[in-house]
Amino acid sequence: MEKYSGNQNFNIKIKKVLLINPPYTFATYLNIDRNAGTMQHPIISLASIAGALKEICEVKILDFDIVETNHLAILTNEIKKFEPDMVGITATTPVFPSMLEIALQVKKINKEILVVAGGVHVSINPNDALNSENIDIVAVGESDFFIKDFIESRDRLNLKGAYFKRNGNVIFNGRADLINDLDSLPYPDWELYDLKKYRASKLIERNSPGGLLETSRGCPFLCNYCCKTIFGPLWRKKSIERVVSEFKYMKRIGFKEIHIEDDGFSTDLKRAKDICKKIMENKINIPWTLLNGIRVDRADEELFGLLRQAGCYQVTFGIESGDDDVLKKINKGITVEQIENAVRLADKAGLEIFGCFMLGLTGDTQSSMQKTIDLANRLPITIAKFGITIPYPGTAMFKELDDNKRILHKKWGDYLLHNNKTPVFMHPNLEWDTIQAYYKKAYREFYFRPVQFYKQFIGSIRDLTFLDKLLYLFKTKWF
Repeated sequence: MEKYSGNQNFNIKIKKVLLINPPYTFATYLNIDRNAGTMQHPIISLASIAGALKEICEVKILDFDIVETNHLAILTNEIKKFEPDMVGITATTPVFPSMLEIALQVKKINKEILVVAGGVHVSINPNDALNSENIDIVAVGESDFFIKDFIESRDRLNLKGAYFKRNGNVIFNGRADLINDLDSLPYPDWELYDLKKYRASKLIERNSPGGLLETSRGCPFLCNYCCKTIFGPLWRKKSIERVVSEFKYMKRIGFKEIHIEDDGFSTDLKRAKDICKKIMENKINIPWTLLNGIRVDRADEELFGLLRQAGCYQVTFGIESGDDDVLKKINKGITVEQIENAVRLADKAGLEIFGCFMLGLTGDTQSSMQKTIDLANRLPITIAKFGITIPYPGTAMFKELDDNKRILHKKWGDYLLHNNKTPVFMHPNLEWDTIQAYYKKAYREFYFRPVQFYKQFIGSIRDLTFLDKLLYLFKTKWF
């Protein structure tokens, strides 16, 4: 790592903080052939940080995820108008290049502004951010309270949870401990977002704006494509009372539906059922979904029935593959039989089913990818999303491929799940063109079946989305 040549004043008084979300959605969904399933939601991580800050300083959120163009011009105007003392930027791997552009522009306007980089990518690869002349602090891990602690601390450079660049050197005091009491987290400050600007695809959201709700963190399972750098393998939970309270708060603030984004909502199956019961007891009348998915081995018929009664209308399953050998090789810890059982029970309960599949997984062959497509086609799935496997930094998959010199490049902007143009790794069994071909084949075979046309038509009449789905059909490039 190059030595940092800056000499930033870390003792400045911080009265104003600007938090920035780079344009993830446009890169990930809107600029690809299959953009009908676009998700645009106010980002919860920045809202949580803002919730911790609002009592001690003025804070704003600038969300480029709902702005298609002119990001740097908008940023320049906001910096000059708001005059922040600190700017915090979050980034996943695909939008890390945007983080660097934003940091550069901030420093061009006023080099005295402290720039803090955070999010999953810099938590995995802090050097990527530390090598930038325009980033002063790199926050790693759970950072809900880091900026608040930094502002209030009398000895800022001794704080844990961040790298500080000072006089050509880097100061790092280790990672902060994980937050065990999730009820201690601030309520996200959703009022900093203009909610009426958020609109998601009717395929995944009946009523916009939809908001993200986190009821737990961490995942104890060992899927080789998943990164645990931020939340770790220890599953932690909010109390049921806190979850219900946030449901009420989000409805009051103006959200029309709620999407649970936990990695493991039903890890504790009894708790998941009790949440449903408590929502019903409190008569919270708002639709909600399990957007981020639940495991097929952590669900039963009773859960699906309670979900439906409590207002949940859609459940997502991370199915990934229709081949048992591939499921073993990616350490998914489930079987095709378990997948089929859970999906059919959810369908029996009257839930819409969103199935997520990956092509080009560890151990995949043309035969196993066809099994994945066949499984999707025979299950009663409402919506199927097929993604090209991308080995993200921080995952066991990336390390194995990198160790075997199969990572082709580290141009992070190309690391997109729906990237079917630029290869980022060499699969041991498959050519990139073959993975691309099966990616297109999967969508065509699933959505052009007569039974799927009928299901989408009947469903769209029921939930008043017929014209929207017709538009999605003609917008998508199927061939």
